[in-house]
Amino acid sequence: MDKHDIFKKYSNEFIGSFVVQHYKANKKQLTKTDIHFLRRLTYELWISKNHTLEGGWINSSASMYAINRRSAVKHMFAYLGNYWASYCNLNKKTGLLNISTDDYGQKNVCVGFCDTDLENITKQMYMDLEQLHTSKKECA
Repeated sequence: MDKHDIFKKYSNEFIGSFVVQHYKANKKQLTKTDIHFLRRLTYELWISKNHTLEGGWINSSASMYAINRRSAVKHMFAYLGNYWASYCNLNKKTGLLNISTDDYGQKNVCVGFCDTDLENITKQMYMDLEQLHTSKKECA
């Protein structure tokens, strides 16, 4: 399994779990745009972890942005740019997201989640990427 297969598996599990939990709560139906923002969140979580494993933010300068990105990966958050209102609207529908504007304000919102199932799915994705990364090092 390569890193793209890990992303596909993770994204499908994450969005599936998110939609099922939302359905069980009998809340408003998620729109195509909501699913798009969820896919964007899963992509950013995956690419941030992958970039960290490849030494992207570790070997870069000790800028505040690099430090915040490493911290976000550690705590399963992702910086998603200027989409504060979109993620707030999604969170109003679901209540499963944790949105923070502490670091950069609304120009680069940091989004995570408040649900153990979503955390477990993300932890599994992190472990799969770490396992893939260590197996590549051993082969080289």
